[in-house]
Amino acid sequence: MKLDWSKIEKELDFEESLYNATTESITEFISLNQTQETFYAFAFDYGIDHNHFGLCFNTIEHYNNLISNNGKVNSDEAFELKFNTGNWKYQFFNSENFPTVKNIWNLIVGEKIAHLYKTFEEIELNESLSEETITKTIEYLSNDYENSLKNVIQRIKNNINFTGLKKVDDFNIYYIEFYDGILDIRDRIMN
Repeated sequence: MKLDWSKIEKELDFEESLYNATTESITEFISLNQTQETFYAFAFDYGIDHNHFGLCFNTIEHYNNLISNNGKVNSDEAFELKFNTGNWKYQFFNSENFPTVKNIWNLIVGEKIAHLYKTFEEIELNESLSEETITKTIEYLSNDYENSLKNVIQRIKNNINFTGLKKVDDFNIYYIEFYDGILDIRDRIMN
């Protein structure tokens, strides 16, 4: 059994929906957060097999507080504090923490990715498939999902200037997956 991601994506119009909802959420976030904080990164945080997706921002001020509160940290620990969204001030800003910001998970991704998640469950429950086939199919879907995220990120980099948000010159835009380690994150930021 081989699933055709391009067919699923066309049916769901995933990339376009994600891009539109993301730009709308960023615009709303900026309008709600008239702050003097300096932002250094925006990230998509997702776990396709954990059924979560969120948008995140962090600030230099929050990062400096994290460093102060953690005492002496080595360069890898400092990097992880800076770029692992689990440490961020505005983690999942499109969730209930910001009620006027449309929740991408509920409006777009939840509806559309739930279809893929259900597909994962069906694949896993289908005892006639070998474990290798199940693993390869899930990897195939995850890789193509990741490629869609990369495409959306590139569009955001090309089309959104984050007007109204005080940000550093080397502002980062990337994605982080639930299982990512420091090397995965570093690769995405450097590329």
